[in-house]
Amino acid sequence: MDGLRLGRQLFELGGNSPFAVRIGVALRARCLPRLRELYRHPTARATAAKLSTPAE
Repeated sequence: MDGLRLGRQLFELGGNSPFAVRIGVALRARCLPRLRELYRHPTARATAAKLSTPAE
């Protein structure tokens, strides 16, 4: 994937709102964090860091 970097956000990579909704559905189906977490931690690096920390 040309241009894919851990520090880039979904929308910088060409993502859009309908695609974000599809991601949210896939996350819920796998019991992963909700879509709002991707907005709070919008890069792959930030999301991975959040997932690796214990729940509060």
